Amino acid sequence: MGVADYLILLVYLAALAGIGWYFRSSKGEGVSYFLAGRSMGFFPIGLSVMVTTFSALNYLAFPGEVFAHGLYVLVSLPVFFLAAVPIVFI
Repeated sequence: MGVADYLILLVYLAALAGIGWYFRSSKGEGVSYFLAGRSMGFFPIGLSVMVTTFSALNYLAFPGEVFAHGLYVLVSLPVFFLAAVPIVFI
């Protein structure tokens, strides 16, 4: 990476930090920010948990695990869905 690349990255990170600093006081506590005031419904939280399980890691790691160890890895799939239910109600 050249100097221009580092400069662009630095400006981008400074802009993100500035936006965060500007809006930090309007949200109140960190708990209410991260939990959205506990006002989100079942559907958006469930959708978020489901989409999180379909990350790039799953597309890269899962085929490798199946190749290396066989289809026993499929046993772990129901755990994702069972774990999602209590997470939604936290």
